[in-house]
Amino acid sequence: MQAADTEQQPITLDGGSLEGTLWNPQQAAQAAGVKPGTVAWWAHRGYLKRANSTAYRTPLYRALDVLAAECEVNSRRSTKNRRAAA
Repeated sequence: MQAADTEQQPITLDGGSLEGTLWNPQQAAQAAGVKPGTVAWWAHRGYLKRANSTAYRTPLYRALDVLAAECEVNSRRSTKNRRAAA
């Protein structure tokens, strides 16, 4: 079995659009260009909400929510850096 065969595929709910795509933390991290721990930190800090119940061991996140959280965190970081430079 090849490594590509063992990789999990994103869950799509509406035919493949990002709006209906769910990612696990590893997939979300890869898409956002961060580590999986960063995705967990976003969820802990309230930037990202789980799309599935906490009864499930592995959290799933909506793809659009992950990208929105990435933008939110990056915009806050750049605003903070601009204030420090002033």
